Amino acid sequence: DLYFQVVNQNQVGSWSTKDKLTSPVVYDRGRKQYVGVFIQSQLRLWARKEEHLDKIKKHKFKLPIYHVFSENKDDPVVVFLNGLVLHLSDALQKRKEDYKQAVLKPDQVIEDCKLVTHAHNKYVIILTKNSRKNLSLHIMPVTDGEPAVHLKATSTDGKLVGHTVSQHDGNCQIFTLWSNGHLYRRPLFSDEFPGNLVHVVSAVSTKHPVAITTLSSNHLAMFGADPSEEGARLLIYNLQFNLIQSHHQFKLFSNPPKMWHVDQKLLVAIGGNLAVVPYQLETERLEALVGSHKTVTQQAASDVEIVTELQEVTWTEDNQIEDMQNDAPQIIQQELRNLESSGRPQSSDVTLLPYLRNVSFSHTLILLRYLVDFQIDEDDTEVVMDQEHILEWITLLLDAHYQQYLLSKDPQILGLVKKLRHFIDIQITKMATKLPKPKKMLNTVSSAVDDALAGLALINKGLVILENERVVMRRDHASMIGKVKLISGGGSGHEPTPTGFVGQGMLTAVVMGDIFMAPPTSAILKTIKEIGKDHHEGVLLIVHNYMGDRLNFGIALERVLSEGMRVKMLVVGEDCSMPDVPKVEGRRGLTGCILIHKMAGAMAEEGRSLEDIFQRCKSLAVSDMATINVGWNLTSTLARNAEVPLLADEEAELGLGFNYEPGIHTIPLGTTAEVVQIMLAHMINADSMTHISLDTNCGIALLINNVGGSSKLEEQVFAMETLRQLLMNGYKVKRSYSGSFMTSLDMLGFSITLLNLSSPDILRYLDAPTSAPAWPQTFWGEFSAEDDSHDNLPIYVQGRIPHAEMEMDRRRKLLFGPHISEKSGQSLLQVLSFAADALIASETQLNVNDMDGGDGDCGTTLRQGAVSVKQALNAGHFNSWRPYAVLEIISFCCERSMGGITGALYSIFFAAASKPFYAMREDAVVNAQSWLDALQAGTKAVMLYGQAEEGDRTMVDSLVAAATALKAALDIDPDDNVEAARSAAMAAETATQTTIRSEARIGKARTFKGRSFLQPDPGAHAVSIWMRAVYEGVRLLF
Repeated sequence: DLYFQVVNQNQVGSWSTKDKLTSPVVYDRGRKQYVGVFIQSQLRLWARKEEHLDKIKKHKFKLPIYHVFSENKDDPVVVFLNGLVLHLSDALQKRKEDYKQAVLKPDQVIEDCKLVTHAHNKYVIILTKNSRKNLSLHIMPVTDGEPAVHLKATSTDGKLVGHTVSQHDGNCQIFTLWSNGHLYRRPLFSDEFPGNLVHVVSAVSTKHPVAITTLSSNHLAMFGADPSEEGARLLIYNLQFNLIQSHHQFKLFSNPPKMWHVDQKLLVAIGGNLAVVPYQLETERLEALVGSHKTVTQQAASDVEIVTELQEVTWTEDNQIEDMQNDAPQIIQQELRNLESSGRPQSSDVTLLPYLRNVSFSHTLILLRYLVDFQIDEDDTEVVMDQEHILEWITLLLDAHYQQYLLSKDPQILGLVKKLRHFIDIQITKMATKLPKPKKMLNTVSSAVDDALAGLALINKGLVILENERVVMRRDHASMIGKVKLISGGGSGHEPTPTGFVGQGMLTAVVMGDIFMAPPTSAILKTIKEIGKDHHEGVLLIVHNYMGDRLNFGIALERVLSEGMRVKMLVVGEDCSMPDVPKVEGRRGLTGCILIHKMAGAMAEEGRSLEDIFQRCKSLAVSDMATINVGWNLTSTLARNAEVPLLADEEAELGLGFNYEPGIHTIPLGTTAEVVQIMLAHMINADSMTHISLDTNCGIALLINNVGGSSKLEEQVFAMETLRQLLMNGYKVKRSYSGSFMTSLDMLGFSITLLNLSSPDILRYLDAPTSAPAWPQTFWGEFSAEDDSHDNLPIYVQGRIPHAEMEMDRRRKLLFGPHISEKSGQSLLQVLSFAADALIASETQLNVNDMDGGDGDCGTTLRQGAVSVKQALNAGHFNSWRPYAVLEIISFCCERSMGGITGALYSIFFAAASKPFYAMREDAVVNAQSWLDALQAGTKAVMLYGQAEEGDRTMVDSLVAAATALKAALDIDPDDNVEAARSAAMAAETATQTTIRSEARIGKARTFKGRSFLQPDPGAHAVSIWMRAVYEGVRLLF
C-alpha cells in the first residue's frame, strides 16, 4: 500500500503485508498510530516508520469488523458487521467476548456507514439492505444509554445509486440519490427515510452508481458516468439555489466511481489513476448568481480567479451591489451567460423562494425594475437576448414578495407592475401566434372561458353571470335569508367543476380564472361583496388547495375581514397519492371538494350556522376523505406542465394532478382490475402519512370521476371494478356516484374518492335535493334513499320468461313445416356443407374485394358464419328432414357468430327464407318452387331491412339476379332442378361482375362517390360463390 501527500501528490511511504486490507486505514491522533482492519477479523496498530505490517501484533476478534473511524484526538470507533459499535479501547478489551445479541437482523447486510457528530454526541449511520433488496437506515449512538434508531426506506421507485452525509454549520443531513434521478435530503433525526425530494438529477447518469460528497452546507459534489454513457462527469451542485454551478468532463470512468474530499480538493479515481481537482466556492449571495457591480470581461481577469478544472467563477470579496443603476442590465446579461456555460440554472419555487424572500423588498424592487427596463426597448415591442433566463428571474422576484406588490399603493410600484403587465401581454400575444392550434372545437382559446360560462347560463336559467366578471351565481341568491352562502372557484379547464355545482343545495357562486389559472383577487373580492353584503349569516369560501387559489382567496378574505364582513375560508386538500404531506403546499384539493360542496350546501339549506358548517366540513376533509388519481395521454397544447414527462404507450401516472402536476410514479397501464387494485392499495396503505382509514362498520361513500377523455363505457367498467373490489374487501358502499365531475381537458384517466360515513347525517346531506346541474341524480326506483334494505340487492335478475322455456319454444318450432325424405335431407345437408366450405376457402379473396371500398373483413366475417354452420353440422344439430328447421338453424348460426351488418343481413335472409316452409302443411310436397319462394322471401327481407335495391352495388344485385333466373328456368321446366340451379348460379356471377362498373349507392363504399372500383362488391361476390356451390351440389346429388 502506498500513501501520498495531497498538497504536492508526492509519495510519502509504503507498507507491505500478505493479508488483505478490508477497511480504509485511519490515523489515531491520540495514540499517534495507524489503525487498519485485515481479513475482517484482525486489527493492527502501527507507527509511520513501520514498513512490514506482518510483524505487527495482530488483535484477533470473534466478530467480523466492517469499518474503523477516527476523528480528531478522540478514541477511534469500530463498527462490526452485526451493527455493534464500540470505541477502539473497548473493542480491544472485549475482543474475545462472544456478543450473541446482534443489533442488525440476520438478513441485513451493511452497504455503508459514516461517523457523525450531532449536538456534541457521536453517531454511526449505517445503511443496510436485506435479502428482499429493501433498504434501512440505522442511527447507532457511540455512547451508551441512548437508544438506536431504525428506519425503513419508503418507496422511491428506484434503487440507491449514491449517498453521503453532510455535517456543516452544526447540522447533520443524509443525502441519497436513486436510479430515477431523485435526490433526497433527510435531517439526521427525522420521521421519514429517504426524506424530502430536493432535485431530479439529470447531469450525471443514475443508471450507474454515483459518488457523492458534501463541500459545504449548500454544496454537493457528484461524480458519475456521463448521461451519454461516454466518459465521466464531475459537477458541483448548489443546494441553496437548486442549480449546477460547474462541471468537468473526463474521458475515463471507473465503476463503481470513487471520490474523496480533502482540503479544498476532490480526489477522483480515473481508470487506474487518482486525479486531484482543486476547487474554490464563491460567496453564497444572490449577486453571485445574477452578477456584481463589475462587468466580468476578458480584461477584468484580475478581479476573477478561474479554476480551469471546474470552470467556476469566483468574485473578490469587495464586490457589492452599490452601483446597480448604471450597470445592472449588462451585469445580468453577462452573468447569466456565465452560468449557462457551466450548467443551465434550474430554479423552482420550493428551493429559491425562501432565500429570495430574505432579500429586502427595496433591493428586489431595484433589480426587478432594471430587469424590466432591460427586457424592453424604446418601442416596448422587442426583447433582447437571454430572454428566457431573465423572464425566469422576473417571475421569481415577483413571487418572492407577491403580497407586497398586490397590496402596495405606491405610484412607482403600481407603475412598474403596469409596465410589466403590458410587456407580458405583448409576449403572450407573440407566443399565441407561434403555438400549434389546439385540436379543440372553440371559437378562440382566449374567449373559450367566457363562451363556456355563457353557454352554461343559457342552458340553466337559474344561473346568471356577474357583469364584466367570470363569476357564475344563483339567480335567486338575494332571497337566501337565514342561510349561509357558499363561494368557490378556481382555474377553468376542469368543467363541470366548479361551475356545474352552483344551485340550490350546493354553491351560491363561483369565481373562475383562465385555463388552469387561479381567479384574480379583484374578482373574488367583488363576488364576496356582491354575495355577502348585509348578509348576517355569513359567507363560507371553499377553496381547492392549490397555491394560487389559496393565495388569491386569502388576500380577498383579509380585505373583507377588515371591513367587518362575516367570512371564513375552508381549504380542502384530500389527495392521498403522496406518501407524506409537503410542508409548503400541503395535500392537493381534488374531487373530494365536490362532496364538501354538497355537504356544506345541504347544511346551509338546513339553516346551520357558518361555524357549524366550517367545523363539520373541515373535520370530514381532514380525517374522513381521500382521493387518488391516475392519468395518461398528457398531450394537451392548451395547458401542460413541462415537468411531467410524456408517458409511454403502456404507462399511466399514479397521482397525476388535474393541472398536470407530476404524480408519485408511473404504473403499467394494465387491465381495469389491475389499475384499480393499485389505486385502492395505495389509498389504504398504512405506511403512507396520507392514507385513509376506512371503517368497515359505518360504511363509505364512493365517487368515481372520469377525468374527461375516457369513454362512458370505460367509466362504467372502472366503476364496476372499484365497487367489486371494495365489496370483496368487506367495505359497505352506501352511496356511489360516477361521472365526469372534475376534468382536465383531453387527459385520460380516473380518480377515486372515498368518504367515511362516520355519522348518519352525512347520508342525509348527500341525499338532500339540489338544483346544481352537474350533481348526479342517482335512480333509486321504489326504494327510499334512507332505507338500508337495498344494500345487498342483486344487480342481476332472471327474466319473466326463463331461458329454458324460450329454448324449448324454439326447439318446438323446429318441428313445424313439411318434411322431406331422409335421402333428400342428407343431400340437402351435403349441399349446405359444400356452400360452407366454399365460403371458408374464399376468405382471402373476399377480403381483397372488401379492401376496395370497405373494411377488408367481409371474407373473415363470412368464414366465421360458415365455420359455425359446419360445427352445427358435425354436432348433429340440424333436423335434416325439415327445410324450415335447416334454414332457422343457419339463421341462428349467422346471428351468433357473424358480426357487423353482414351477420345481421344473413341472419335476416335465412330467417325470412324459412317462413314459406313454416306456413306449409306438414304433408305438403317440397319442390323447386318451394325453394324459389324461400329465395324470394329472403331477398325481399334483405331489401326491406337493408334499404337496398337492385343496382346499388350490394349482395342484393346477385340475390335478385339469381331469383329471377331461377324463376325463369322453372317456368320453362319445373322438374329440371339441375338446370334451374345452374341458371341461378350463372346469373349471380354475371351480376357480381357488373358491380365492378356500378356506382355504390349504399354502405361504406358509397363514400367513394364517382370512383371506378377495381374489384366486385364482396357481398355480391359471396352470394355468387355459395350459389355456385349449391349448383355443384345439386348437380352431383340430385
